[in-house]
Amino acid sequence: MRTRSIRVAVIACGLASFALGGGSAQAAKGPKAKAYTYCARLISTGESECFPGPFDVFHKTSSWAWKETEEVSGTYTVSGKQYVFRETKPESRDELRGTKGKHGVISGTVYENGAPGEFTFTLTPR
Repeated sequence: MRTRSIRVAVIACGLASFALGGGSAQAAKGPKAKAYTYCARLISTGESECFPGPFDVFHKTSSWAWKETEEVSGTYTVSGKQYVFRETKPESRDELRGTKGKHGVISGTVYENGAPGEFTFTLTPR
């Protein structure tokens, strides 16, 4: 299995851990997150891997966080059923662009430096 390639894609995607935001009361308690399971699939071979760490989405702050091998986080925008997750830590131009479907599952394509990459992704609510 191409675990190394998938892990590189995960890092390039910009998925990570604990994006903090909001006011002082929110900072004391920490923002409430909706947890998703992140899976990546290599388009050319169909090989896929799901990662155990939760992909946390913070609706009040429009941010997300994920940690597997390194801490990565960012912001996201929503337009109808279209979601765009942008990496901001570490700084890059990588994005996850997807559509929300049945049962709240978000799936789409990993974009690396603004161009479609070799991976697709799925975020499944826990």
